[in-house]
Amino acid sequence: EVYKCLVENMDVKFITSVNEENHLRGLSNANITYFEATSETLKFIPKGIINKFPNVNALKFNFEKLAELSESDLKPFGTNLNFLWISVSAIETLKQNVFNSTPYINQLFLSAPNLMNIEYGAFDRLPYLNKLAFQFHCINEDATTKNDVLRLIDSIRTRCYVKGPYTQI
Repeated sequence: EVYKCLVENMDVKFITSVNEENHLRGLSNANITYFEATSETLKFIPKGIINKFPNVNALKFNFEKLAELSESDLKPFGTNLNFLWISVSAIETLKQNVFNSTPYINQLFLSAPNLMNIEYGAFDRLPYLNKLAFQFHCINEDATTKNDVLRLIDSIRTRCYVKGPYTQI
């Protein structure tokens, strides 16, 4: 069963304390598995989420000004993370190593209208990915099976401007 935490208009760089008074009876931060946050101002993923919500395996961020999504943003969630939804306006590049620490993501949704560069191999570290949805300048598609995911990644490589440290397509 999913127990969700929603933070609207998040504006902190580091989560140091959490009000635990609003939980359902008998539940605590340790029961939260889905963390969702929105922000019109943050340019980064706040640190400390996993410290306060140790069993989070699903993240949804709607951050208008998020400028970069990096491996260090996702690393604290490690192998627990299996669902990631990112909706941002400011990201222009998705780096090759962004998912290195989160290989068990099986559902990825990315909406980034200003995304211009996807480094080659960015999705290679996601062997369990079986649902994928993209909404950005060159593609607006989704895939719901492993084979469709592979076709969509190939489509991204051929239809979108993709660059990276090893190969430019």
